[in-house]
Amino acid sequence: MSPLLLKEELTDLKEITLVYDPRTADIQITARSSVQQRLWDLFDLDTVQKALTGHNPSTQHKAKP
Repeated sequence: MSPLLLKEELTDLKEITLVYDPRTADIQITARSSVQQRLWDLFDLDTVQKALTGHNPSTQHKAKP
């Protein structure tokens, strides 16, 4: 895969914040294509995601009052 195509595939990934009320939000990554998922696994982006955002996909985040 060329560096340009690799960049295009990974650039399409977005982090979104779902706000349910003023004190509750959930951070998620947009759905990944099969190619994006393979790159995600190859580059171990779960580790990078957690290090940068503190994101844990199994929990909701409470906003500070």
